[in-house]
Amino acid sequence: MKPVTLHMLLLRLAGIRRNTDDGDDLESEPMAAEIDGRRIVLTTENFQVDDDGTLLITTGKTE
Repeated sequence: MKPVTLHMLLLRLAGIRRNTDDGDDLESEPMAAEIDGRRIVLTTENFQVDDDGTLLITTGKTE
């Protein structure tokens, strides 16, 4: 299994931007993450990127 790198993510997001007819639409297009079949809309309150590139997603649920 190959780990995903920041460079790989950057290239993928750049490809999505290129393939979008109007780049301005990206300003209002919400992002989401799907983890184990559960879709989570990312907001400024539940999503952050740590200084080392770790994606931090909180769902409000604790185990």
